[in-house]
Formats: sequence, structure tokens, C-alpha cells
Amino acid sequence: MNTNFNIESIVFGLLIAGIPLVMMSFMQRRGAISSTALLRERIENLQQQLATTAAAHVVAMDEARRELSIIAYPFEKVEGDDGWVVDDRLAEIGYQYQLFIKGIPCFTPHTVITKRVQKKEVNQEKLAGFRKDVESLLNTVASQHPAFSFSSKVKKFL
Repeated sequence: MNTNFNIESIVFGLLIAGIPLVMMSFMQRRGAISSTALLRERIENLQQQLATTAAAHVVAMDEARRELSIIAYPFEKVEGDDGWVVDDRLAEIGYQYQLFIKGIPCFTPHTVITKRVQKKEVNQEKLAGFRKDVESLLNTVASQHPAFSFSSKVKKFL
């Protein structure tokens, strides 16, 4: 074996063997760069689609809110009556609410009673007036009937 090496031959051999490796390395790098660019482009496209979808969602929610509404208003109901002698009433106080779609009422209003007040009492003034009216009526009837007029004369003597 000849131990004599020609430096130019070695360098030339390395160049011939190394060029494909360097080219392959550059191509891989170029492929990675193009893959990264493609990936960035896809991410930007997805972000745009997400923004478009979010904007459409906001518009749809606003439309739904305009179409659907719930209106609440106070509620008061009084049952019973103020009779001749006895005042017997029940009052219910609360609120009602109802669903509307595009301004048109749906279903029946829902009533929520927050307070019930029941009043049941005898009106002493009306009872006294009623008693006087009955006495007056009885006195008028008694004055017209002979038996009662006789008893009142007897009562005066006693």
C-alpha cells in the first residue's frame, strides 16, 4: 500500500460525497420552512374563521334577544266583599311575567304571589246602625199593631 495521499484527491472525494449531504440538509431546511409557512397560513385561516363565527354568533344572539322578551308587571287581586256587617276579603299581591316572541304574547302569564293578606272583621259601627234600623222598624210595626200598642200602655203603668 502506498501511504502517499494526495490532498487534492481527498478534498475532491469529500466534496463529491459531501455535496449531496449538504444539498439534502438545505432541502430539509427549505421543506421545514415551507411547512412552517403553510402551518402559519392555516392557523391564520382558522383564526379568521373563528372570528367570523364569533361575529355571526353575536349577531344571532342579538336577533334572538330581540325576538324573545319577557315582560313583568305588578299583580294585585282582591276577593270577597265588604258586607253589611262583616268585612271578609282576601288580597293577593305579587307580579306576573309573560314570554313574548316578536312582540306577540306566548302562553298565559305566570303569576307569582309574594304576599297574601286576609281581613275578616265585624264592623261595630255598621252593626250598631243595623241594630238601630231594626229597632226603628220593630217600633214602627209595633205602633201599628193593637196588641203591641196595648203592651206599651201597660208598660207605662208599671
